[in-house]
Amino acid sequence: MEIKLDYKEQSVHINQNKYLNSLLKRFNKKDLNLVTTLVEARVRLDKATNIANKNDLQLYQQQVSSLIYLATKMRPNIAYVVNRCARYMSNLD
Repeated sequence: MEIKLDYKEQSVHINQNKYLNSLLKRFNKKDLNLVTTLVEARVRLDKATNIANKNDLQLYQQQVSSLIYLATKMRPNIAYVVNRCARYMSNLD
């Protein structure tokens, strides 16, 4: 977490840019494009019919867990989407 004090404006700014950038780097997602809508309307996620390999499942769990932390601490606007993804942490889609 980064805290910036602006004495001129008499304000405090708190952000998680450093944490977010470390996540993007850690999960090799630096080249993703920004979007204004987190999820398309009426997108339906279905449980996978095949069993994910252990490494893919662990990577997915790490990514979703990192996003859960981010959603609960600083980015409540992503909580709904992260919650939808977290439902599938036991078997990838």
